[in-house]
Amino acid sequence: MKEKAPKREVVNKVIKENLSPEELEEYLLNRSAKFSKQNKANRSKGHRFEREIVQAFRRTFPEARRNLEFQKEAAAAGVDLINTGRWRIQCKRGKQYVSVTKINEVKICPIEAGCPVLLTKADNKPILAVLPFDELLALIRFKERHDRRH
Repeated sequence: MKEKAPKREVVNKVIKENLSPEELEEYLLNRSAKFSKQNKANRSKGHRFEREIVQAFRRTFPEARRNLEFQKEAAAAGVDLINTGRWRIQCKRGKQYVSVTKINEVKICPIEAGCPVLLTKADNKPILAVLPFDELLALIRFKERHDRRH
């Protein structure tokens, strides 16, 4: 496997501070531990977001639940929630909103069909949903018909 090139920050530190091989190794270990803690915190934030979304979906889909990593079929389909009807949900939580292209992580089986939905939340921002435009129009039409009847 090809080794990644060191980050510019590391190279600059080595040049600027003239680090010995031992000092460089210690610096890299500390740096790695720092990023490992950040990754764990980010994963936890993402899992909390998935649990929040599951609770919201359970009002409509009582059997909705998180897709855990060991559930290979749903994981391969790129969905974070299962038992949500035709909706194939991908959840992304971060400091910033994720790119709408993340909706492409959801794989739709041609036999089962379904609608891919990306739910993204940024710090101190509302949750946004990304879905295909034709699905949005269908939802709007359905809501308008429903409102006229009631």
